[in-house]
Formats: sequence, structure tokens, C-alpha cells
Amino acid sequence: MMMLGRKVYTPAALVFPSSKLAFNSSHDYVKQLEGAMQETHVLARSQLKQKLEVRKRDYDLKLHKKSYAVHVGDAIYVLNNSSKKGQSKIAKTMGGSFLGD
Repeated sequence: MMMLGRKVYTPAALVFPSSKLAFNSSHDYVKQLEGAMQETHVLARSQLKQKLEVRKRDYDLKLHKKSYAVHVGDAIYVLNNSSKKGQSKIAKTMGGSFLGD
């Protein structure tokens, strides 16, 4: 927000109002704190479980990639990752059409 050509800074107390909680005793405070910690723990465990399932799925997909059967006489392309001296890095790496053995 601009006022008189300058940026106005809002006090933090207005931006982030503090929730002053009144407790009748320290026992009430401890009970509420334990409940909040248990709720946070349950939330964290559920998030970790979801992330674990996603990572396991991704790992399994990479581990068990589909392999394609090549039969005798099938036309295939061969990927050549080797580089030759004097050849640019962006040279064509796919070989032409070959017949599978």
C-alpha cells in the first residue's frame, strides 16, 4: 500500500494477531498441548505414508520398465551414445533402420 509516495509498513501485531489463550491451570495447557502434538503427529504420518506410496510407485515403474520383444526381421533403430573424435556433441545418435537378429 502506498501513502504519500512511500510504502506503508503495517505493524506485525495487526498482520498476525496473536491468539492469547487463557488457561485455568497448567494441567489444561498440558492437555491442549498434548492434543495438538498428537494431531500434528497423525497429520505428519499420513503425509509420509502418501509420499511413500508415490515414491514406491515411481521406483517400481522405473525398475520394471517395459521391454519390447524384437523378432527376426523386425526393423529397429539403434541408439549410439558413443562419440567420435571430431564429431559434435549434437551429432545424430540414432542409427538407421536395421533388422533384428
